[in-house]
Amino acid sequence: MTFALKPLRVVGALALGSCYGVDCVTLPCPLPLALTVTVTNAASGSAVPTAVLSLGGQATSTIPCSGSPSVCTVQGYRGTYTVTISAAGFQSATRAITVGGTDSEECHCATVETGHLNVALVPN
Repeated sequence: MTFALKPLRVVGALALGSCYGVDCVTLPCPLPLALTVTVTNAASGSAVPTAVLSLGGQATSTIPCSGSPSVCTVQGYRGTYTVTISAAGFQSATRAITVGGTDSEECHCATVETGHLNVALVPN
């Protein structure tokens, strides 16, 4: 087992060391957490277990919310997000939020200042 660890250390040192020269070896960056949305019932303050977040803009997607309280998470980078939260028996709510952060550079992943929204859905 000792022999297997030594080559990994050397490879890791070479990969990190190469960023200080002309060429940069970059590893894939994980997609950061851009936004969390907490959804509650405006009348009772309780969770809305059937809540769904629809993401608009360049990347469209539908994301189920889960937990108690109901939380939806959106992975992505900095920018402005328009989200619509809906659930059976409730009025939909649309919100826009701008998420800050930095762009990726040659040897560094982009950073994101995760945005947080609290949305209270009004029952029909």
